[in-house]
Amino acid sequence: MCGIAGQISLSGKKVTLSQVESMTNAIAHRGPDGFGHWIDSEEQICLGHRRLSIIDLSNFGDQPMHYLDRYTIVFNGEIYNYIEIKQQLLTLGYTFKSNSDTEVLLALYDHKKSKCLEDLEGMFAFVIYDKVEKKIFIARDRFGEKPFFYKVEDGIFYFASEIKAFWANGLSKEMDMETAFYFLNYGRVHHPTDREKTFFKEIFKLKPSHSIEIQRGVKEIIQKEYWSLPSDELKETDLIVDKVKDEFFHLFEASIKRRLRSDVPIGSSLSGGLDSSAVVCMIDYLNKGQNFSQNTFSARFPGFAKDEGQFMELVLNKTNATPYYTFPDKEGFIENFQKLCFHQDEPFGSASIYAQYEVMRLAKENNVTVLLDGQGADELLGGYMFYANTYNRELYGDNVVNTIQSKGSIKNLIKSTFSGAYKRYLDKKIEKSYKDNLLKNGYSHQFVEFASKLSEPNEIHYSLNKHLGHDLMNGNLEDLLRYADRNSMAHSREVRLPFLDKNLVEFLMKLPSSYKIRNNWSKWIQREAFKNILPEEITWRTDKIGYEPPQKDWMKDDRVKEVIVEGKRKLLKAGIITKKEAERNPEAVNANEINDNSWYQLMIASYIN
Repeated sequence: MCGIAGQISLSGKKVTLSQVESMTNAIAHRGPDGFGHWIDSEEQICLGHRRLSIIDLSNFGDQPMHYLDRYTIVFNGEIYNYIEIKQQLLTLGYTFKSNSDTEVLLALYDHKKSKCLEDLEGMFAFVIYDKVEKKIFIARDRFGEKPFFYKVEDGIFYFASEIKAFWANGLSKEMDMETAFYFLNYGRVHHPTDREKTFFKEIFKLKPSHSIEIQRGVKEIIQKEYWSLPSDELKETDLIVDKVKDEFFHLFEASIKRRLRSDVPIGSSLSGGLDSSAVVCMIDYLNKGQNFSQNTFSARFPGFAKDEGQFMELVLNKTNATPYYTFPDKEGFIENFQKLCFHQDEPFGSASIYAQYEVMRLAKENNVTVLLDGQGADELLGGYMFYANTYNRELYGDNVVNTIQSKGSIKNLIKSTFSGAYKRYLDKKIEKSYKDNLLKNGYSHQFVEFASKLSEPNEIHYSLNKHLGHDLMNGNLEDLLRYADRNSMAHSREVRLPFLDKNLVEFLMKLPSSYKIRNNWSKWIQREAFKNILPEEITWRTDKIGYEPPQKDWMKDDRVKEVIVEGKRKLLKAGIITKKEAERNPEAVNANEINDNSWYQLMIASYIN
């Protein structure tokens, strides 16, 4: 796990080593164990790296790494199946100086070029330069666990693991108002139709499962998708439940085993929910008789109705795990708010991010570098409540009444039902109502006119598997992965996610919807597959909480309100809200609005110059 940055000339203009050094200095927290920079003899490409040592702690693992006097790489992430790949490459005559996965990746690229991505199981973002072909190859992992941002300016392709590296290089910081609107009005942490967009103009992210090829000195940037979810679905009549349960169990077991490969201490995040509990219990299952004590790290909120301490205790009583707890509170949240904003680089959805931030701090304080976590299972197995609505649509179809009631679907219903003058009248009426609602929310006339031209980001799904696939590859999973990456790297920790194993994902996505939701149980096959290693009370939990702090209470603090008021002034100056909204006393705002609208406004204001 590391941080990467660099410059690639698209026009023949020389790149600058000192600028790349500034970029990697800005993300030094991602790699406190070492750093390196390399610039080619013609000053057309410069690569920078910050190292967090996980595999092969020796200097042989340092980057930028060179191979065969031809390739140079900067790499962020982990290749979990590097041992198996290395064995295959040894039989082909390849030799290695290190025990690192980075060198294995370089050798595999030499052997298969861009097709090397087919063999990789892991999380990664990397840049390889081939000096013979004068070609740059860039890739990001299948689900977007590791970040890769880029910007093209004045004939130079800039890239980095975090956006702040561009600002350290003097590049412009201007809010992308489309993305800002979708966050302010819908709570979307990503642009709903253009997944390359970020919250900042002309700064883009490479999409998950995509690669980029650049021929040095050529302006064209060729981007390709190298992997997608399977589209075929198995028939329920061809499946035997017990065999499906066993296959799930063994695929998850194999995924955990590979993610335990490390030359530094490993622990787990434990929230008390089904997914993190499955990770902790599977590690315990694998270590029976080995006298290995697993460390778990958890956030607690004593006295808060949604504290999950009782469920954590159930897991701890069943396993040979040593628990560590952190107790995030209002004081810590206020004290660390600016640090959170700094590390996240972009607006985030709620104060729950702070709980995760504190869990990573706790791991650092106890010298555990790698943590396994349960993210991804909800999007694979229908863990959120709204998936039940999709499953019901799949089973029973839809009708006019619930179409009308579905958020954001009124325009579509009218367009498919009415015609002529009456349809035009209704469209105008809805558009006027839409604008009126935006104005009531305190947005300026200028911002409302801009926003009213944007499409509404509301999708209605009629297939559970397609809904899950959308959320895995184009939905909120990448947002959650962003939070985890920035929070962990803020404390120089690494997070590994066993549910996001390629083989496991492909297996689960082929299962019929009835294996995900059955008899009113979400994640039915997961509960059945793991019930022998989980506490029964967790296997059959009906509620879903996660790290949810008492945000409403925190937002009512006078110090937070002062920050909200200052943020409104910035939004007024940016032309987003009216003077009346900017001057509104936070005391007059009800609790729900403090929790939602004020939070979104505060977030956007935190990233406006």
